[in-house]
Amino acid sequence: MIKLATLLCSVLVSSVVLAQAYPNKPIRMVSPWPPGGPAEALGRVVTAKMTEVLGQPFVIEAKPGANG
Repeated sequence: MIKLATLLCSVLVSSVVLAQAYPNKPIRMVSPWPPGGPAEALGRVVTAKMTEVLGQPFVIEAKPGANG
């Protein structure tokens, strides 16, 4: 009886977790090079395809410095 109750509780909790949309914010892709270069252009192509496949928006964030 206890095993059945434990199983039922775990199924109910897991269904609540699976019902949530992850991630609920845009996904950030960090580029270690300055904006406007070939790395950003490639990143835009990759994130556009990832947005189509995953259905989540992507944001490219350029953080140049520290030798790339």
